[in-house]
Amino acid sequence: HLLVMLEARDVSLDEVLHELERRTKQSGLAEKAARGAKE
Repeated sequence: HLLVMLEARDVSLDEVLHELERRTKQSGLAEKAARGAKE
């Protein structure tokens, strides 16, 4: 089902894996601090 949704949204599996890798490199505290700075 995931692959069908990705195809429907024109998103490659590589894009998803790249984003997940990017997110795992950032700690939760750093992410929270970055969100607070934008608001």
